[in-house]
Amino acid sequence: MFFRKRIEFALGRFQDRIQTAEERLSDINDPKGGMEKCCQIQLSLPAPKDVVVRTKEHRLDVAIAKSVATSAQALSRALGKRRTRRNAERYLPNADALVTTEFKF
Repeated sequence: MFFRKRIEFALGRFQDRIQTAEERLSDINDPKGGMEKCCQIQLSLPAPKDVVVRTKEHRLDVAIAKSVATSAQALSRALGKRRTRRNAERYLPNADALVTTEFKF
């Protein structure tokens, strides 16, 4: 319940752009013998690349908080790059037809 609410709050503004969201929680034994908690979030987007974030911490709530925050940042960055490309194409649809002037000194 806690995990689902954190994800919905952080990623709710992107819900129309996310096709699927997969969350995984697990316990991992680290090499020193301690137990770590792992939180992985995978967001499928319409574009070819997905956003995948994996965080390991000693406490589960900290791993969840970091993964959710990092996922929101990564998704915002990924969607921002796409928007920038799309806007460039909108404002310069015939970029190949631009005339370049060569100056000779």
